[in-house]
Amino acid sequence: MKDFLRTDKNSGFTLIELMVVIAIAGILAIAVIFTMGSGASKVRGAAFRLRGDINLARAEAVNRNTAVLVEFLTGVPQGYRICVDDPASTNINQCGDATDTPIKSVTFAPGVQYYDQAVAAPDGPGVEVDGVTAWGAADDGIRGFGGNNFLIYQNNGTVSAAGTVYIYYTDPNNPGNIQAGPFAVDTTTIGRVKLLRWQNNAWRTR
Repeated sequence: MKDFLRTDKNSGFTLIELMVVIAIAGILAIAVIFTMGSGASKVRGAAFRLRGDINLARAEAVNRNTAVLVEFLTGVPQGYRICVDDPASTNINQCGDATDTPIKSVTFAPGVQYYDQAVAAPDGPGVEVDGVTAWGAADDGIRGFGGNNFLIYQNNGTVSAAGTVYIYYTDPNNPGNIQAGPFAVDTTTIGRVKLLRWQNNAWRTR
């Protein structure tokens, strides 16, 4: 009878062990939340999403057998829109007219914006993704694309003009203070899209 009631001190967890496990889980949960909310995480997520959405525009152009517009919004707030632009609409090369066919619209999270050389901190990129072309004082984060703030995918998956979009994370109260990034989403004339990041004074493919 005594053997039946005797407890095994080596089995199960003690109260202290359970408290340690709970404490560790709490620390890990806080670390995950902090990482997900960081500027680096936000701009990285925005860059990967932009690359994916530009590829989406390419696929839509081929599937719909028509041109698809990607319009980069540089005002406030910043982001981009994807649509089938009605050539007879009032605002050509812009999404938003009643006769346009919207596909997707994205607004960047606060702090994520297109690169602005005029207010960029010294740790920003000194050259474009080709590693040669220097940034001018008035250059913004939309480079190429025939000098436009948009790109157009044709129904064969190519673009009207190649270009690169640069984004980074800045202090919302001080645009000159780069806190994370920059990233670059580069589109070639044949429609291919690649993602790069500015690291150790050079653009590196992600």
